Amino acid sequence: MKKMVLVIISVLFTALVVAGCAPKELSEEEQKALEAELNQLSDEELDQAIKAVETKDTGALAGQAYYKKLPTVQSKIPKIGSPTLPKDTFLATAKKVQQARVKVCAPGPTGKIKCEFETEPFVRIYAVKEFQNVDCSTYLATTPPNKAECSFLGGKVDLETLAKMLPSQCVENIGCCKQEQFPFTCEGNTIINQSKNPCSGGIITVQKLKTCSEMNEGDKKYTCPQNLQNLGWGECVVCGAPICEKDGITRAAYTTCEDLYPKGWKDTGEVVTGPGCQ
Repeated sequence: MKKMVLVIISVLFTALVVAGCAPKELSEEEQKALEAELNQLSDEELDQAIKAVETKDTGALAGQAYYKKLPTVQSKIPKIGSPTLPKDTFLATAKKVQQARVKVCAPGPTGKIKCEFETEPFVRIYAVKEFQNVDCSTYLATTPPNKAECSFLGGKVDLETLAKMLPSQCVENIGCCKQEQFPFTCEGNTIINQSKNPCSGGIITVQKLKTCSEMNEGDKKYTCPQNLQNLGWGECVVCGAPICEKDGITRAAYTTCEDLYPKGWKDTGEVVTGPGCQ
């Protein structure tokens, strides 16, 4: 017959004297000693101990000391004979120890991110945030924005190919491996494109798009503009071109601000300058 672990109960061997039907209360020192010994039990053993004592027939008046004669586990401790300990006292102490083991967590995100994919009806890769309940159990989000789509791969993709692609699309506890683009900048008279991928350790990739002086035509000089708020699509601009403004955005005009589309651009009175205009 399969052996079942019933309980390990190690109790005080300094006997508690029972006077009639009124058991002696445990002293503070004895109470701490009993709690310490109950804490040596596993969760399963402690639960079984409580159930065994609750269902055991004391065979005496209420309040009479409960004489424990329960089997030990693999003879790790001597078989308990009959140390006197009130049933109610044992149960109260055991349940106190049991309650102290109950885990309590603040519900919400755990900070972990899992990578998942689906193959029907189309192949998609997701970065999914993990959440926890008050009892510390966890679950994964099922809806955006906590379930973010990293890639849409369209039709059929075999699992071997998908497994090879996954690390470049999503990394656990990081999320989607999407390029973060930075505004175009100038490095001398060269327009620079910078980007960063969170899955590559935050390393910024620098790409030189074009050197504006290579576009010069006679007296018409091109520059990477330094007095514009942004470089738009990363285009070189003619030196001296009027700078126009609309809704807090500035851009250079090819001729006049009135020619820019959509309408409504105003001439700021400034012109394009930069290293290529020297």
